[in-house]
Amino acid sequence: MRGQLEQWERRTAGQTGAPQVRQAVLALRDELNAIRQQLIDVNMWQAQLWPSGLHEKFNALFDAVDSADYAPSQQAREVFAELSAQLEAAVGRFRTALREQGQALDAAVREAGLPVVGLAG
Repeated sequence: MRGQLEQWERRTAGQTGAPQVRQAVLALRDELNAIRQQLIDVNMWQAQLWPSGLHEKFNALFDAVDSADYAPSQQAREVFAELSAQLEAAVGRFRTALREQGQALDAAVREAGLPVVGLAG
């Protein structure tokens, strides 16, 4: 989806007749970037396998629970519940962005009369 938005951004960069499309692209892109920042740390400056965020927190929790010879502790269950709630909130935010801003982008493209498939030359 980010790739598609980048293509729309490039396609509408020099067009004066499609400001609504550009605004819709930027709004959806900004919302998706905000959601992405919850899932991974996009500002990580050190080398590591994957930037930390919800993704890495789930992995760390899994490693801790998986390495034990006993049932998950109450603390691990609480952390899982908290991380799951954060993930559900991010998924909900993503669905809302697709529904609201995605539909606004589709409507702006139709209103501007732009072809959906961009052909060069």
